Amino acid sequence: MNPKDKKIHDYAFSETRALAQRLKAPKMLPTKEEYGTPHVLRKRRVMIKFAQTHKIPLGTWFDEQTPQRVRKILEDARKNSETLRLFYGDRISGKDWLQLHHVIGKIDRNKGMMSLPVIISDDKTRIPIEDAAIIRIVRLDDNQELYRHGGYHQPEIELTRDDDVHWGHPIQVLVDGQPKAQFKDIGKAALWVAFLCGDCPQLPDGITAEAVLAS
Repeated sequence: MNPKDKKIHDYAFSETRALAQRLKAPKMLPTKEEYGTPHVLRKRRVMIKFAQTHKIPLGTWFDEQTPQRVRKILEDARKNSETLRLFYGDRISGKDWLQLHHVIGKIDRNKGMMSLPVIISDDKTRIPIEDAAIIRIVRLDDNQELYRHGGYHQPEIELTRDDDVHWGHPIQVLVDGQPKAQFKDIGKAALWVAFLCGDCPQLPDGITAEAVLAS
């Protein structure tokens, strides 16, 4: 089985299992023998139709791997209209990916029977949340950290300068030795890094616009 097909089958299996658990329908739990077969999708369709027919609310639909603590924080933030800063990373090791975009905003969920959590940015863009990959959460309303993965850590970050190479952007940000971005000014590079690391709650205006991001 190729990786793409495995990912699809993994998702279908875990989602069908979660549906059966939420509907308290143990007979609809997919078995190991049914993995990768049409039986899994058939059970999923039956349960969704049952929930629709009987108007059973399924609530916010989280990834099976999302910790209960993270689920509660996201739900509370949605209900209380709180602004969160989400940090994504490896859910096993706790290593921060230093994600820059779509990490700050209000929490909501999309419409439909299985409502996925979304984050709403200042421009009202609604972006699906990778809830299973959340390793740290800060509430920006009071700058309080609400969640941190037990093994949370950041990659090695280094600022270097090379006036001869980077075409007017001599300050280079290296993450684990690999180029991440380039800046004209070391102060702005430091602010950008501080935001990525969570030391600066909001990214100052214009910082990203002046950065040359590595592909």
